[in-house]
Amino acid sequence: MKTITCSIAAILFSVGAIYAQENVDVKKETTTKTVVVKDTNVETTVINDVNTEESIIQVNDNNAVNQDATVVTKKNVTSEMVEDKVTPNAPNDADVKSYTKKEVMKTDAAIKEQKAANQAGMNQDQQDVQDAEDMTAPKTNVKKVKNDN
Repeated sequence: MKTITCSIAAILFSVGAIYAQENVDVKKETTTKTVVVKDTNVETTVINDVNTEESIIQVNDNNAVNQDATVVTKKNVTSEMVEDKVTPNAPNDADVKSYTKKEVMKTDAAIKEQKAANQAGMNQDQQDVQDAEDMTAPKTNVKKVKNDN
C-alpha cells in the first residue's frame, strides 16, 4: 500500500512538473469601429479588430537547475465584420419630398403669374390696336342737325 501511494504521488508531481515547463500568457485587445454614412440611405458598418499577443515561456525538459527560458511571442491581428446594414434615410426622404413640393408650388405660382401677365399684356395690346383703329378711322357717327328752314 505504501508503494502504491508513493508511486501515485510521484506520478502527480511529475505530471505537474511537465506542465510547469511551459507558461502561456495571452493578451487580447478588441477594438470596435462603427462607421455610419448618411446619404439617401444610412449605411452602418460595425467592425471588430482583434489584436492577440500570445507569449509562451518554454523551459527545456532536462531537469537541470537554473535553465534559461525562451520566450516565443505570436502576434495575430484579425478583423471581422460584425454588422453591415443599409436602411433608408427617412428624415432625408421627408426633407427631399418637402423641398420638391415647395419647388413645384413655386413653379406653379410663377407659371400662373406669367400667364396672368401675358393675358394682361394681350388685353393691353388689343386695347392699343383698338385705339389706333379708332384714331385712323373716319368718324361716321356725326349727329345731323335738322335745319327747319
